[in-house]
Amino acid sequence: MFRRKLLSMVLLVGMLFGQSVPHASAAVCDQAQFISDLTAPDGAAFSSGAQFTKTWRFMNNGACAWTTSYNIVFVGGDAMSAPSSVKLPVDVQPGKWQIFPST
Repeated sequence: MFRRKLLSMVLLVGMLFGQSVPHASAAVCDQAQFISDLTAPDGAAFSSGAQFTKTWRFMNNGACAWTTSYNIVFVGGDAMSAPSSVKLPVDVQPGKWQIFPST
């Protein structure tokens, strides 16, 4: 009797661990990947009061297109008198990259 219960438990455990659990494959709609700084790299020094433009390259690695109704939004750090948000100047399709601010 004990052997039968033990064998049943071993088989049950083996079946549970042997089951493959499907991974979620739903793509994330809005997702971005930082590619590079193009101007004013982090740590660059400027004279006090000097004006400069910080430019980045981002890739849309999500499943949805970014449209001109999207905004680039400041979320932390020193804003240095920059606006808190700026509308995207162009549409960016999934898998494509864009330079911000647009040139």
